[in-house]
Amino acid sequence: MNTLIANISQLVTAHGDGPVRGSLMSEISVQEHVSIRIDGQMITEIGPNVDRRGIDLTVDGSDAVVIPGLVDPHTHAVFAGTREEEFLARLQGKPYDEGGIQSSARAVAAASEKELVQATLPRLQLMLKSGTTTIEIKSGYGLSLEGETKLLLAIRQLRKTAPLRVISTFLGAHAFPEGVRHDDYISTIITEMIPTVRRRRLAQFCDVFCDQGFFTPSETRTILRAARGAGLRLKLHADELADVGGAELAASLGATSADHLLRTSERG
Repeated sequence: MNTLIANISQLVTAHGDGPVRGSLMSEISVQEHVSIRIDGQMITEIGPNVDRRGIDLTVDGSDAVVIPGLVDPHTHAVFAGTREEEFLARLQGKPYDEGGIQSSARAVAAASEKELVQATLPRLQLMLKSGTTTIEIKSGYGLSLEGETKLLLAIRQLRKTAPLRVISTFLGAHAFPEGVRHDDYISTIITEMIPTVRRRRLAQFCDVFCDQGFFTPSETRTILRAARGAGLRLKLHADELADVGGAELAASLGATSADHLLRTSERG
Protein backbone atom coordinates (compact mmCIF):
# COMPACT_ATOMS: atom_id res chain seq x y z
CA MET A 1 0.00 0.00 0.00
CA ASN A 2 1.21 3.50 -0.89
CA THR A 3 0.32 6.21 1.64
CA LEU A 4 0.42 9.99 1.51
CA ILE A 5 0.45 12.13 4.66
CA ALA A 6 -0.59 15.41 3.09
CA ASN A 7 -0.31 19.07 4.06
CA ILE A 8 1.50 18.48 7.37
CA SER A 9 1.46 21.56 9.59
CA GLN A 10 4.91 20.77 10.98
CA LEU A 11 7.32 17.92 10.33
CA VAL A 12 9.84 17.81 13.17
CA THR A 13 12.95 15.65 12.90
CA ALA A 14 16.45 15.47 14.37
CA HIS A 15 18.96 17.80 12.79
CA GLY A 16 21.49 15.96 10.64
CA ASP A 17 22.32 12.26 10.46
CA GLY A 18 23.69 10.00 13.17
CA PRO A 19 23.97 10.37 16.95
CA VAL A 20 24.56 13.73 18.60
CA ARG A 21 25.67 14.82 22.07
CA GLY A 22 25.24 17.71 24.48
CA SER A 23 23.64 20.89 23.22
CA LEU A 24 23.39 19.45 19.70
CA MET A 25 20.54 17.27 20.97
CA SER A 26 18.35 20.38 21.19
CA GLU A 27 18.83 21.22 17.52
CA ILE A 28 15.87 20.09 15.43
CA SER A 29 14.69 20.46 11.88
CA VAL A 30 11.20 21.89 11.35
CA GLN A 31 9.52 21.82 7.95
CA GLU A 32 6.07 23.35 7.48
CA HIS A 33 3.33 22.52 4.99
CA VAL A 34 5.00 19.46 3.52
CA SER A 35 3.79 15.97 2.63
CA ILE A 36 5.31 12.51 3.10
CA ARG A 37 4.97 9.73 0.56
CA ILE A 38 5.34 6.16 1.86
CA ASP A 39 5.64 3.30 -0.64
CA GLY A 40 5.01 0.09 1.28
CA GLN A 41 7.17 0.42 4.39
CA MET A 42 9.59 2.97 2.95
CA ILE A 43 9.45 6.78 3.05
CA THR A 44 10.30 7.72 -0.52
CA GLU A 45 9.62 11.45 -0.71
CA ILE A 46 9.21 14.48 1.56
CA GLY A 47 8.39 17.95 0.34
CA PRO A 48 5.72 20.49 -0.60
CA ASN A 49 4.91 18.85 -3.94
CA VAL A 50 5.38 15.10 -3.73
CA ASP A 51 4.31 12.69 -6.46
CA ARG A 52 0.69 11.66 -5.79
CA ARG A 53 0.43 9.03 -8.50
CA GLY A 54 -0.41 5.53 -7.29
CA ILE A 55 -1.43 6.63 -3.80
CA ASP A 56 -3.85 4.20 -2.08
CA LEU A 57 -4.44 6.10 1.17
CA THR A 58 -4.27 9.82 1.91
CA VAL A 59 -4.04 11.04 5.52
CA ASP A 60 -4.79 14.70 6.24
CA GLY A 61 -1.93 16.19 8.26
CA SER A 62 -3.12 19.79 8.16
CA ASP A 63 -3.72 19.96 11.92
CA ALA A 64 -0.86 17.68 12.91
CA VAL A 65 2.74 17.76 14.02
CA VAL A 66 4.53 14.70 12.65
CA ILE A 67 7.64 13.28 14.32
CA PRO A 68 9.66 10.10 13.79
CA GLY A 69 8.68 7.14 15.94
CA LEU A 70 10.47 7.23 19.29
CA VAL A 71 12.79 4.40 20.37
CA ASP A 72 12.84 3.45 24.07
CA PRO A 73 16.06 1.43 24.47
CA HIS A 74 15.78 0.57 28.18
CA THR A 75 12.60 -0.70 29.82
CA HIS A 76 11.45 -3.30 32.32
CA ALA A 77 7.92 -3.20 30.93
CA VAL A 78 7.04 -6.81 31.81
CA PHE A 79 6.55 -7.02 35.57
CA ALA A 80 4.03 -7.85 38.26
CA GLY A 81 3.15 -5.94 41.40
CA THR A 82 4.01 -2.32 42.15
CA ARG A 83 6.78 -0.61 44.10
CA GLU A 84 5.40 2.68 45.41
CA GLU A 85 7.13 2.13 48.75
CA GLU A 86 10.52 2.16 47.02
CA PHE A 87 9.75 5.50 45.38
CA LEU A 88 8.81 6.92 48.78
CA ALA A 89 12.01 5.57 50.30
CA ARG A 90 14.09 7.28 47.63
CA LEU A 91 12.29 10.57 48.25
CA GLN A 92 13.24 10.19 51.90
CA GLY A 93 16.90 9.80 50.94
CA LYS A 94 17.21 6.14 51.84
CA PRO A 95 19.93 4.22 49.95
CA TYR A 96 18.95 2.09 46.99
CA ASP A 97 19.40 -1.64 47.32
CA GLU A 98 18.04 -4.65 45.52
CA GLY A 99 14.97 -4.97 47.75
CA GLY A 100 12.73 -3.57 45.04
CA ILE A 101 14.02 -6.09 42.52
CA GLN A 102 13.35 -8.91 44.99
CA SER A 103 9.82 -7.60 45.54
CA SER A 104 9.14 -7.65 41.81
CA ALA A 105 10.72 -11.11 41.52
CA ARG A 106 8.31 -12.49 44.12
CA ALA A 107 5.36 -10.95 42.30
CA VAL A 108 6.53 -12.33 38.95
CA ALA A 109 6.96 -15.79 40.47
CA ALA A 110 3.28 -15.72 41.47
CA ALA A 111 2.09 -14.62 38.00
CA SER A 112 1.55 -16.74 34.91
CA GLU A 113 3.00 -15.98 31.50
CA LYS A 114 -0.51 -15.12 30.28
CA GLU A 115 -1.07 -12.73 33.17
CA LEU A 116 2.23 -10.98 32.46
CA VAL A 117 1.30 -10.51 28.80
CA GLN A 118 -2.17 -9.21 29.65
CA ALA A 119 -0.76 -6.76 32.20
CA THR A 120 1.89 -5.45 29.80
CA LEU A 121 -0.18 -4.89 26.65
CA PRO A 122 -1.97 -1.77 28.01
CA ARG A 123 1.41 -0.29 28.95
CA LEU A 124 2.70 -0.78 25.42
CA GLN A 125 -0.49 0.66 23.93
CA LEU A 126 -0.05 3.77 26.09
CA MET A 127 3.56 4.07 24.98
CA LEU A 128 2.49 3.88 21.34
CA LYS A 129 -0.03 6.68 21.92
CA SER A 130 2.85 8.73 23.33
CA GLY A 131 4.90 8.23 20.17
CA THR A 132 7.06 5.20 20.94
CA THR A 133 7.20 2.74 18.04
CA THR A 134 10.17 0.59 19.12
CA ILE A 135 10.78 -0.66 22.65
CA GLU A 136 13.45 -2.80 24.27
CA ILE A 137 12.12 -4.99 27.09
CA LYS A 138 14.40 -6.66 29.63
CA SER A 139 13.70 -9.71 31.73
CA GLY A 140 15.41 -9.60 35.13
CA TYR A 141 12.58 -10.19 37.57
CA GLY A 142 12.76 -13.97 37.31
CA LEU A 143 16.13 -14.59 39.00
CA SER A 144 15.87 -18.30 38.20
CA LEU A 145 15.87 -20.40 35.04
CA GLU A 146 12.10 -20.89 35.29
CA GLY A 147 11.36 -17.25 36.11
CA GLU A 148 13.60 -15.74 33.45
CA THR A 149 12.26 -18.15 30.83
CA LYS A 150 8.69 -17.17 31.75
CA LEU A 151 9.49 -13.49 31.34
CA LEU A 152 11.27 -14.00 28.02
CA LEU A 153 8.39 -16.11 26.70
CA ALA A 154 6.01 -13.30 27.67
CA ILE A 155 8.23 -10.84 25.80
CA ARG A 156 8.23 -13.18 22.80
CA GLN A 157 4.43 -13.22 22.82
CA LEU A 158 4.40 -9.42 22.99
CA ARG A 159 6.72 -9.29 19.98
CA LYS A 160 3.96 -11.09 18.07
CA THR A 161 0.93 -9.21 19.41
CA ALA A 162 2.03 -5.76 20.58
CA PRO A 163 1.26 -2.74 18.37
CA LEU A 164 4.93 -1.71 18.27
CA ARG A 165 8.31 -3.29 17.59
CA VAL A 166 9.72 -5.17 20.59
CA ILE A 167 13.40 -6.01 21.18
CA SER A 168 14.13 -8.67 23.83
CA THR A 169 17.00 -8.52 26.35
CA PHE A 170 17.97 -11.25 28.82
CA LEU A 171 18.81 -9.71 32.21
CA GLY A 172 19.19 -12.73 34.45
CA ALA A 173 22.08 -10.90 36.11
CA HIS A 174 19.85 -8.16 37.51
CA ALA A 175 20.42 -9.13 41.14
CA PHE A 176 21.26 -12.20 43.18
CA PRO A 177 18.22 -14.24 44.28
CA GLU A 178 17.59 -14.50 47.99
CA GLY A 179 19.21 -17.47 49.69
CA VAL A 180 21.48 -18.42 46.78
CA ARG A 181 25.29 -18.21 46.84
CA HIS A 182 26.65 -15.70 44.35
CA ASP A 183 28.98 -18.19 42.66
CA ASP A 184 26.16 -20.70 42.31
CA TYR A 185 23.85 -18.16 40.69
CA ILE A 186 26.52 -16.99 38.25
CA SER A 187 27.12 -20.62 37.33
CA THR A 188 23.37 -21.06 36.72
CA ILE A 189 23.33 -18.01 34.45
CA ILE A 190 26.26 -19.30 32.40
CA THR A 191 25.51 -23.03 32.27
CA GLU A 192 21.70 -23.04 32.23
CA MET A 193 20.12 -19.68 31.43
CA ILE A 194 22.29 -18.49 28.55
CA PRO A 195 22.20 -21.88 26.76
CA THR A 196 18.39 -21.91 27.13
CA VAL A 197 18.12 -18.38 25.75
CA ARG A 198 20.28 -19.39 22.81
CA ARG A 199 18.54 -22.70 22.11
CA ARG A 200 15.04 -21.23 22.26
CA ARG A 201 16.02 -17.91 20.67
CA LEU A 202 14.48 -15.94 23.49
CA ALA A 203 16.54 -12.75 23.32
CA GLN A 204 18.75 -10.65 21.10
CA PHE A 205 20.79 -9.04 23.89
CA CYS A 206 22.24 -9.93 27.29
CA ASP A 207 22.48 -7.29 30.03
CA VAL A 208 24.21 -7.32 33.43
CA PHE A 209 23.80 -4.95 36.40
CA CYS A 210 27.45 -4.06 37.00
CA ASP A 211 27.51 -1.92 40.13
CA GLN A 212 28.29 -1.70 43.81
CA GLY A 213 26.34 -4.37 45.68
CA PHE A 214 25.38 -6.19 42.51
CA PHE A 215 27.70 -7.84 39.95
CA THR A 216 31.39 -6.95 40.03
CA PRO A 217 33.24 -6.04 36.82
CA SER A 218 34.95 -9.43 36.92
CA GLU A 219 31.64 -11.28 37.30
CA THR A 220 30.09 -9.11 34.61
CA ARG A 221 32.92 -9.82 32.20
CA THR A 222 32.56 -13.57 32.75
CA ILE A 223 28.81 -13.52 32.12
CA LEU A 224 28.98 -11.26 29.08
CA ARG A 225 31.76 -13.27 27.48
CA ALA A 226 29.57 -16.36 27.80
CA ALA A 227 26.65 -14.44 26.31
CA ARG A 228 28.74 -13.20 23.42
CA GLY A 229 29.87 -16.76 22.78
CA ALA A 230 26.20 -17.73 22.56
CA GLY A 231 25.58 -15.10 19.88
CA LEU A 232 23.95 -12.46 22.08
CA ARG A 233 24.81 -8.79 21.81
CA LEU A 234 25.87 -7.05 24.99
CA LYS A 235 24.45 -4.34 27.25
CA LEU A 236 25.26 -3.15 30.76
CA HIS A 237 23.57 -1.38 33.64
CA ALA A 238 26.68 0.37 34.94
CA ASP A 239 27.98 2.85 37.51
CA GLU A 240 24.58 3.95 38.79
CA LEU A 241 25.48 3.69 42.47
CA ALA A 242 29.28 3.94 42.31
CA ASP A 243 32.03 4.22 39.74
CA VAL A 244 33.06 0.56 39.52
CA GLY A 245 34.53 0.81 36.02
CA GLY A 246 31.41 -0.38 34.25
CA ALA A 247 31.71 2.11 31.42
CA GLU A 248 35.29 1.09 30.68
CA LEU A 249 34.26 -2.56 30.78
CA ALA A 250 31.43 -1.92 28.32
CA ALA A 251 33.86 -0.27 25.93
CA SER A 252 36.41 -3.06 26.24
CA LEU A 253 33.77 -5.68 25.45
CA GLY A 254 32.32 -3.75 22.53
CA ALA A 255 28.91 -3.54 24.18
CA THR A 256 26.05 -2.02 22.22
CA SER A 257 25.18 0.24 25.16
CA ALA A 258 25.92 1.04 28.79
CA ASP A 259 23.06 2.62 30.74
CA HIS A 260 22.73 4.75 33.90
CA LEU A 261 26.40 5.90 34.21
CA LEU A 262 25.47 8.37 36.94
CA ARG A 263 28.79 7.86 38.76
CA THR A 264 31.04 7.19 35.78
CA SER A 265 34.39 8.99 35.80
CA GLU A 266 35.65 11.21 33.00
CA ARG A 267 37.83 8.33 31.89
CA GLY A 268 34.76 6.12 31.64
